[in-house]
Amino acid sequence: NLFGTHDIYHGKPHAPPQKMSTAETETRTYDYDYLVLGGGSGGISSAKRASQLYNAKVGIVESQRLGGTCVNVGCVPKKVMWSAAHVSETLREAKHYGFRGTTSTTSTIPVVDWAYLKERRN
Repeated sequence: NLFGTHDIYHGKPHAPPQKMSTAETETRTYDYDYLVLGGGSGGISSAKRASQLYNAKVGIVESQRLGGTCVNVGCVPKKVMWSAAHVSETLREAKHYGFRGTTSTTSTIPVVDWAYLKERRN
C-alpha cells in the first residue's frame, strides 16, 4: 500500500487520556512509531515520508475526510467549478472566432449540467 504499515483513525477518542506514572511510561509499548494529527496534505505527506524513508509504523488521526480543507471543500473544488464556468463561457464566445455548429448559420453550444459536475466533484 501507499504508506506502508499504517492505520487511520476517524472520529473522537473512545476514552479520555489517563495520567501514567514514570514507571508505567517506561514499560509501555506503543502501536505506532509515528502518530500524525491531521490527514490534510501536510499530514499525509509527513506520514508517507516517515513510512517510506524510515520504515516507521504510522498512524493518522483525522476527524473528517482525508485530504483536508483544500482538497475537500476549498481550493480544488473551487478550481473545478471555476474551470467549468470558464469553459462554458469560452464555448459561448466560440462563434466570434469562427467556430460553427452543424451548419454555417447556427452554433451548437453544450450546456453545463451543474448538478452532475457537483456530484462528480464531491
